[in-house]
Amino acid sequence: MAGSKRKHSEFSQVPQRNALKHSILLTPLVMKPCLYCEKRDYKCLVSEEDSLRCSQCVHYQQSNCEAFGLSATQLRKMATKGADLDSELEKAEEAWLEAGARVKRLRVQKKEWSAKMKRAIERGIDNLEELERVEREEREAEAARRAETSMPNPASSVDAVDWDAFVLDSSLSQILGSGESPPVGSSSVQDAR
Repeated sequence: MAGSKRKHSEFSQVPQRNALKHSILLTPLVMKPCLYCEKRDYKCLVSEEDSLRCSQCVHYQQSNCEAFGLSATQLRKMATKGADLDSELEKAEEAWLEAGARVKRLRVQKKEWSAKMKRAIERGIDNLEELERVEREEREAEAARRAETSMPNPASSVDAVDWDAFVLDSSLSQILGSGESPPVGSSSVQDAR
């Protein structure tokens, strides 16, 4: 029943479509082809007075003919589709970056695990927990050995020098005050000894 109603309504629109098509062809204007005509290499013939669609779109029942430009509804649909694609692209890029970061983490973990397994095999240890315990003890022993053998920093243990504690010998002040060097073997140098 539903099929027969549909066929009946389609057949009743055929004469209307044919009349519109003939009306367009009576006063045709050749336009830049709409997408439908361009894809099929048809001439895009329109009539400004009778229809907003070209003759081919009327004949083949295409509702979205843009021979006269895009309608506001078509522009909204295109903008919505563009926004949806942008959103989907952004989500896909985020998922891709997260997956890349996860792959990188897994590669690092695998490399560390392989190195641990190699060390365990070299030492004849069959348990990773045992290997970790042995390595921890070795690190602690090495740190203790370094602490015992390390030389103290001389700059850190020297206190500030108190220059007032030094007293000049009077014979030196005589030599320094005169500006002359005492002769070798002179009594002033010998007296100072």
